[in-house]
Amino acid sequence: MRIIYTLLTLLLFVNLVMPQSGNSIQGVVKDKQTGIPLANVNVYLAYTLIGTTTDGEGNYHIKSIPSGSYNLIVSHIQYTKETEPVSFLKRESNFYLDFALSPKIFQLPEVIVEDDSDDWWQLFDQFREELLGFTENADSCEILNPTAVNFSRTGWYDTEAVCTEPLYIINTALGYKITYDLEYFFMDGIATKFTGTPFFEELEPYSTEEEDNWFYNRENTYYGSLRDFLHNICERQKNNSWESDPIPFDMGFKYPGLGNAISIASFSDHMTATDSSDFNLHFSNKLSVWFDKYQEDEPFHYSCGMELTKDTVSIDYYGRTYDKFGIKTTGYWSKQRLGDMLPMEYFPPEEFEKTIE
Repeated sequence: MRIIYTLLTLLLFVNLVMPQSGNSIQGVVKDKQTGIPLANVNVYLAYTLIGTTTDGEGNYHIKSIPSGSYNLIVSHIQYTKETEPVSFLKRESNFYLDFALSPKIFQLPEVIVEDDSDDWWQLFDQFREELLGFTENADSCEILNPTAVNFSRTGWYDTEAVCTEPLYIINTALGYKITYDLEYFFMDGIATKFTGTPFFEELEPYSTEEEDNWFYNRENTYYGSLRDFLHNICERQKNNSWESDPIPFDMGFKYPGLGNAISIASFSDHMTATDSSDFNLHFSNKLSVWFDKYQEDEPFHYSCGMELTKDTVSIDYYGRTYDKFGIKTTGYWSKQRLGDMLPMEYFPPEEFEKTIE
């Protein structure tokens, strides 16, 4: 089985949005060398639908941000991207953040595979599959600007990809346009490792039937995902205790067979809460998960696996993690990539109702 390293933040959505708040963030974006305000700079919260662009005076203002922790991304094709962590732990928080962007000096790899060559298209097909995933949702994705991708070979199988601009991806299975800023991509024929920051925009459905199809696909993608699993672990811990010593948890109530899988995997699971929304997850060895998932009322069985590449990985109550490469997955979870990624502020109706109880 191929082992895939990715930024494993498989995120959720549905037609219901998290409660709005008075949280906001605003500021001015300028050229670092000249001090001139920059227009049309993308300013957004990574993995969400929340963002804007600067006006002619370099001003931006993002309103109604749900409470939580985010990475604020400031991006322009001609400038080096800036990332700023921000946390809104209570309502009515207002941040003022100005940015000075440095002009980008783009360097292509030393040994580059030329565009439109047979080798380039072969590498692009591999790149597309590794980036988007190996699911039906991934098959419904299209990269609109493939020529933004450059490849370099450092060995017979070792391939690195860099992009001259963000990738623009249309996902017709889930109803999203994704602007993806690729930060790192490397594959060696056995494993693939990549990371980047996505920003989501909802597509307009052509019909009620398409809208209903998106609703179904989104919900079906969420349930059984790594994000769903991590969220339920956090919910389990929260309902037991915030203050007690780390306790084992058994997810067998939702994932049949998981209790045995924990035992087999020597799951010295222990999770502690740092506050009302953040958790530290740490366990030894590997965690194997085997459970049933229903599709069109027919159950099918599949296995998943995960292990930590760090001693501790930080996750929040909603199952989100910003620890790049902190989790390694196998099985079904490793097949889910960008093609199955959902905006962080959306939940299926049942899960959404739990968050506002």
